[in-house]
Amino acid sequence: MALKGKQVEELWGRLERQLTEHTFECALLNEPHQDLGIHARDRVAVGVGVMQGRLIAQCLGPMSEIKDKPDA
Repeated sequence: MALKGKQVEELWGRLERQLTEHTFECALLNEPHQDLGIHARDRVAVGVGVMQGRLIAQCLGPMSEIKDKPDA
């Protein structure tokens, strides 16, 4: 979740379900230090991929803002 003027922050999440091949729904386990618009226990979409040979995960935003999300 790239927000202008914010620093990269590591957060912990519990994988809840797979949405697409590279996107997952997670429950956020800790509170961000910055105001990112998400909070502990929120459901967020996370994109997973490989960059420079390393596995990366990036928060795409709250599940409430994800359009065309698959039904549970």
